[in-house]
Amino acid sequence: MTLRAENYGHLIGKLSSNNAWAQEIDKFLKENPGKAWVRLAWRQYLSWFAKTEILLSNKDTYENVREWLKLAEKNWIMLEDEDIFMEERRNDGNWLRHWRQALSKFNKTVLSY
Repeated sequence: MTLRAENYGHLIGKLSSNNAWAQEIDKFLKENPGKAWVRLAWRQYLSWFAKTEILLSNKDTYENVREWLKLAEKNWIMLEDEDIFMEERRNDGNWLRHWRQALSKFNKTVLSY
């Protein structure tokens, strides 16, 4: 994780990786190899969740979600291209296409009225 963040500036999306807790995790991992860092991971997650909740509560919710799904799909392709594999063989992000289709249909049938 640390090497990927150093190489790319983020793990997989800046909203998740560019916050104070992600930096604390990086520092902790370097200074304490092999030690548990779940406490910091929860703080990082809650920080991400708070930011995400704010972005989902404004007038641009549809566009935000649409862009996140497009970026997530792009990131899965990037991971595959760089030979970074998930533990579960079928965990390849292909479900994102279905989510994008559902969001598009929701926009056309509900939000357009």
